Amino acid sequence: MAMNVAGMIVDTNFLIYKTDKPHKRVKGDQKKLQHNAYIRIANKIWEDFDKQNIRLYLPNEVIRETEVHEKVPSKYNPSQITKMHTIKDELKERIVEGDYTLEREHRVRLLSAYLKKFGVRTPSGKIIHYPGVSDARLIITALDAGLGIATGDVDDFLLFAVLGYTLFDVVNNQCITIPKEDLNKIKEDPFFIECEKIIKNNNV
Repeated sequence: MAMNVAGMIVDTNFLIYKTDKPHKRVKGDQKKLQHNAYIRIANKIWEDFDKQNIRLYLPNEVIRETEVHEKVPSKYNPSQITKMHTIKDELKERIVEGDYTLEREHRVRLLSAYLKKFGVRTPSGKIIHYPGVSDARLIITALDAGLGIATGDVDDFLLFAVLGYTLFDVVNNQCITIPKEDLNKIKEDPFFIECEKIIKNNNV
């Protein structure tokens, strides 16, 4: 899992797996078995990042999103909420914020949707998905902070890899790479070039 990156932001999905507790009595329940596996993987990867001196950063957008989720009955169990607050406290010196503008957020979502025509997908076959506003803000945060993204929902963040930055798939324990032949086609596309400038805040 060696990576040439000094730090990674964690998305809400990674934080949920890191703080959740495994289901009991899961025999024959594939969904629960898979969820328990994700929890184990997330905890191991969190430890591996620490061993490799890859610093983890907490976006303000993740804090805001988990605060909203806490108000939803039964969204998180009590011990999970306690663990989340502990992590927030541990990472309080590493909270990051992006320079969001409506246009940058819009272009992240617009370009992600546009890239479907190129068939951009993960190694496991998931095709690129255009992110919600919250995930678009996380992409902008990582870009502005010069950090990678660690997530279990890589299809929402594939644009980040297309732009040339480190996207780590927590579920499959791997960095996402886009084939060079696909990247060459994408980077010659005029609409991609236009959006990339705005997303990278070079032409707002």
